Amino acid sequence: VKISDYRGKVAVLDIWATWCGPCVAMIPHERELVKRMNEAKAPFALISLSADDKLDTLKEFLEKTPMPWTQWW
Repeated sequence: VKISDYRGKVAVLDIWATWCGPCVAMIPHERELVKRMNEAKAPFALISLSADDKLDTLKEFLEKTPMPWTQWW
């Protein structure tokens, strides 16, 4: 996935980490935003970039917490 794949869309880059409490608290709001934009067929994409040290930490978190948008590590 490249950022250029989102040309023509409003792309929001969310830099976060599983250890960041405020970041984790935003997930339900981001989930609702993505749902609303998809329902409206808006040219929108949310891309989350994890600052976690280990990929396995992110994978384990995503197994428990649905984040149905593009995830980068």
